[in-house]
Amino acid sequence: MKAKDIAKLIVSIAICQAAGIIGSVFTFESIPTWYASLQKPWFTPPGWLFGPVWITLYTLMGIALFLAWKKGFKTGDSKAALLFFAIQLA
Repeated sequence: MKAKDIAKLIVSIAICQAAGIIGSVFTFESIPTWYASLQKPWFTPPGWLFGPVWITLYTLMGIALFLAWKKGFKTGDSKAALLFFAIQLA
């Protein structure tokens, strides 16, 4: 992989992780109060699992962004994909 591609990969993952961090800033205080008071089903995963799972999901989203960016955004389909990705990330 070229240095330029590695930089694109890092930027793509960083963009997605930043979105996750921004989202957590607004929900972090609700976890010990509102979320903890909910009646949850027996199959609710343990609390310690949420952090690693969200980090993994946002990393995979970053890889998807990198793959789309690497392919290029010259076609209408590519531009539409980037637009939908940006909307869902926001």
